[in-house]
Amino acid sequence: MLDKYSPCKHNMKCEAPLCPYDADIVNSYWFPDEEICRVKELQKKYLFIRNQKKIAKKHHDDKFTAYTHSMLNRHMRITKNIEGLDPDKLHMEDETQIQSEVEKWKENKPEISSEKQAEMKERGKELAKKKGDDVYVKTKEPKDVY
Repeated sequence: MLDKYSPCKHNMKCEAPLCPYDADIVNSYWFPDEEICRVKELQKKYLFIRNQKKIAKKHHDDKFTAYTHSMLNRHMRITKNIEGLDPDKLHMEDETQIQSEVEKWKENKPEISSEKQAEMKERGKELAKKKGDDVYVKTKEPKDVY
């Protein structure tokens, strides 16, 4: 958790377990029903926050799973079937066992290649351009005065 001297303007009222300003973020984990950082500039800057938001949207209440910072901080496909780790596995005594479980999870969720990311970005730009061309500006009709 952050202290009152953190540079974040929400530091005293924020309950997000994964905070970019937290020095111990690598040892923290997040559940999809928990709070996510609300600072817009940080949401744009940090991949793990964007992934948290996607997972939270697709999360089902019947799935009680947790995600570590390293699991979230990667380019991956997030679908409605995504599941994190069993929380009991995060409370193991041996740190190497926890790392092993995280690595197994990552192997099952391959990272999107930089080429594929560039292709997706280009496709997004093309779609945005098409939408921009078809935008109609609504104008108010003048009212008839009797």
